[in-house]
Amino acid sequence: MTIKTNLDDRKELAKRLIPFNHNEKLHYAGTPTFAFEGRGFRILRSGEIECDNEKTQQALRRFLEEEGLVEPEADTETETIEVSVPIDGMDGIHLRSLIFTLSAQQYLLNRAAGSENFQITEDCVTALKEATLTDAASFFKVYGACQNGNKGIRLNEESVTFCFADTGNTVKNRAMVELFAFLISAARKAKRVQPAVKKPENEKYYFRSWLLRIGMGTKASHESRMALMKALNGWSAFRTEEAAKRHAERVKAHRNR
Repeated sequence: MTIKTNLDDRKELAKRLIPFNHNEKLHYAGTPTFAFEGRGFRILRSGEIECDNEKTQQALRRFLEEEGLVEPEADTETETIEVSVPIDGMDGIHLRSLIFTLSAQQYLLNRAAGSENFQITEDCVTALKEATLTDAASFFKVYGACQNGNKGIRLNEESVTFCFADTGNTVKNRAMVELFAFLISAARKAKRVQPAVKKPENEKYYFRSWLLRIGMGTKASHESRMALMKALNGWSAFRTEEAAKRHAERVKAHRNR
C-alpha cells in the first residue's frame, strides 16, 4: 500500500506529515531502510509512502489531497485482469503449496504490482495446515470452508484464476501473467512451503532470489524480472547495504589505481 506524492524532498515531506502524525515528528530509521516512520506509515527511500493498512492509506490520501501533495483520485475504476491456469494433475498437497506460496509472497506481490491484489487469511492458512490432504477433493472440501476473506485467487477443480488490477504498464502486466504460470509449476514441485508472510528489509534481493527459484531466472524472463522488481526497495545484487557499500568501495579503488 504505497502513495506517491508530488514532493521529491523526503525531509520536507516528513515535516508536512507531522500534523497527520498526531503532531509528532517522524522518526528517521537510518540503515538499512532509510525510512521516515510515522504511526502506521513510513516514507520509503524511494519517496513513496507505505501504509500498514487500507484505513490508514485512505485517511492519509485525504490529508495529502487537502495539502495539495497528491492529485485527487479519479472516479473511474481500475480494470481488473484475470488469468486462468489449468491445474490438471494437481493433488491436495500441490494445491496447499500454491495457497501457502501466495500467502508467503502476498506482500511483495502487492508491492510489485502497486495494488492490494492478493490476500490469504491466517484462518485459511491454519485450516489448511491442520487438515490431512491427499487428493484435490480433500483440499477443496477444506478450502471451500475457509476461503472467505481471500483476495486475488479463485479455484475450481479445473483451473486457478488470478485477479489483479491493471498496472498501467504493458510489460509489468505481462510479467504478472508470466509469474503465475511459474507459480503453478513451482507448487507442483514444492515439497514444503512456509506460509508466513515475508516482509524482508531488502525487498529486491529476496524477491529476485524467489523469482530465480521458481524458474524465472532465464534470459527470456529478464525483462519481466526487472519490471516486477522496479517498485521494490533495496538492492537486487546484494543481500545487505554493507555488501553494496563494500562493492562500491572496491570499484572505486580499482578505478583509482
